[in-house]
Amino acid sequence: MTRINLLPPEKIKVKRKPSERSYLWLAIVFPVIAIVAIAMLFVQVNGKIAEQDKALKDKKAELAEWQSKNVALQQYKDRQDVILKLESSVTAALSGRVYWARILNNIAITVPSDIWITLLNGTAEEGGTGGSVDFTGFALQCPNRNNKVHVYPYLPDYKPIANWLERMATVPEFARIWLASATPARAGTANEILIDNFISTITPTITTTEQTGTRVIQFTSQAKLNPETATVSGPKSSPPPASAAPRTLEEGGGILK
Repeated sequence: MTRINLLPPEKIKVKRKPSERSYLWLAIVFPVIAIVAIAMLFVQVNGKIAEQDKALKDKKAELAEWQSKNVALQQYKDRQDVILKLESSVTAALSGRVYWARILNNIAITVPSDIWITLLNGTAEEGGTGGSVDFTGFALQCPNRNNKVHVYPYLPDYKPIANWLERMATVPEFARIWLASATPARAGTANEILIDNFISTITPTITTTEQTGTRVIQFTSQAKLNPETATVSGPKSSPPPASAAPRTLEEGGGILK
């Protein structure tokens, strides 16, 4: 039996193929997904741009702050340049001259506490080629050596002289130093009390004798200047370590009168 469709052709629904019906929704969903992805990417990029812009503003503010500090410090740099230029001019003008102030300062802080300088004479050679320093002084003796009981004779102590030479050798402006003379002597004015016959008799004899003063070692010494460090244009050397403060007579030292 044959089936006949009596509906007009415009009323008849055309059946679509399965492939046409399955991919139709993609043509709608893909543009929506693309628009959403582009919007999210735009928001993300815009956020990064805002962060970078904020960081750039912070760096600009920091740069402006450092520039203001540099402007404030520039005046000190200019002043330092002027000082260095003046120092170079003075050093060039005084080049070759012996720097006596520095030498005397180093001597003052290096002299041992048991050495007393009575005369110091400095001589500079022409052209800054060197010079010398002559010393005259006394080395104090240990009070125990000045025995009042004549059991053993007085023996002078030359250790302070050796200590003097050792310490003066540390002065940077000295090329070498030597001892010219060292002689036991007395300094000042004082009476000496002697106890005689301490061992031979039961009653020792106590006598007071006029003496010339405290027992010391009188010495003369000379130092040769080093032209590389003793001149004004020489390198700035660090001062030697300071010696102990001088002691009084009651402490075992002495102040020469």
